[in-house]
Amino acid sequence: MKIGIDARILGEPGGIGAYIENLVYNMMAKIHPQDEFVLFLKPKEFENKNFGASNTKKVLADVPIYSLSEQCRLKKIFEKEKLDILHVPHWNAPVFYKGKMVVTIHDLVPLDFVSTKRTKLSQWMREKYFYLMLKVLGRRAQKIIAISNLTRDDLINRIKIKPEKIEVIYSGIVSPKAYGETTKISKDEAREKVMKEFGIEEPYFFASGIWRTHKNLIGLINAFKKTLEQLPGNNTKLLIGGIADKSFPDVLNLFQKHKNDPNIIFLGMLNAEKQALLMRGALANILPSFTEGFGFFYLEALLSGGDLISSENVGAKEVAEGSVEFFDPKNNDELVQKMIEKMNNPETNRHQFILKNNISWSDTAERTYNIYSALSQCSQITRIKFNTF
Repeated sequence: MKIGIDARILGEPGGIGAYIENLVYNMMAKIHPQDEFVLFLKPKEFENKNFGASNTKKVLADVPIYSLSEQCRLKKIFEKEKLDILHVPHWNAPVFYKGKMVVTIHDLVPLDFVSTKRTKLSQWMREKYFYLMLKVLGRRAQKIIAISNLTRDDLINRIKIKPEKIEVIYSGIVSPKAYGETTKISKDEAREKVMKEFGIEEPYFFASGIWRTHKNLIGLINAFKKTLEQLPGNNTKLLIGGIADKSFPDVLNLFQKHKNDPNIIFLGMLNAEKQALLMRGALANILPSFTEGFGFFYLEALLSGGDLISSENVGAKEVAEGSVEFFDPKNNDELVQKMIEKMNNPETNRHQFILKNNISWSDTAERTYNIYSALSQCSQITRIKFNTF
């Protein structure tokens, strides 16, 4: 087979970049001699990445992400390679591409949360464009990979995609060794290391991510401030890792508004080892998102041996359980109550991290490759008719 993977988001921070990187490198480890992989890359990754496999080809695809040029110029770049299978690991696929196509859908966030940098009209148009793209891809793609049943159900219920066209393939855990290593030390030891590394002596809640509106950072900060109001004299801190996405000025404004708050500390981007240490020593880790198609933070917090307070709308809860308390992210009072309970009972830890499904990036790559293989033996290519929508 000649397999093409749209890897233009490779190297970008966030879940999709991690998905592409881990899928590609694990796919390379499973390369069959008769297969050829074609990776479509932006200029920076095209120059810097070396995949170390003789039957892997890099193709420059300097086409902006989420642009109309993906529907014309990118389509021509793909078709020039005469692929047997094209895999686009996000919803921004060229709908008029003539060959067989697999699309990964991570979540339906753009239907509900569009960049606040845009005008109201632009936001409305973006939502309509995303909805139309998903409807068309639901017909056009030969197979859609959903990263969780949460995403699968959204595609079926909101976009009306046929269930038989969707296959759920879970992601693995990014840097599992770094998070697993922290379980070898106690929480007290972790807190001592946090004090030396970050200068934090007080108990703390920890959250981290690429912060966008749907990550519900404003809800987290408001809930934290309410807990301090209800427990006067409490010295607990809120540590926030990661960065604000510049496409969301509402989130950037939160960083600016609270950057001098002595109780809220922004730590910036963290490597896996530092994040794991913070997770292990935390009073509780908090995942406040309105929705997460998967949610790496969920798995990382539990794997590190940390306690977790999590939004109930997280795909990763399908594959793992542990010391976790769920709340409705639309009900901020629930989060406040969970935080107060944890502050009053800091040593509660209900049960160990348990994987309910055997997930790994190796398994993700293998199951994805099996889809390629099955489709390559099928001669039918779906044609779309716009008058059916």
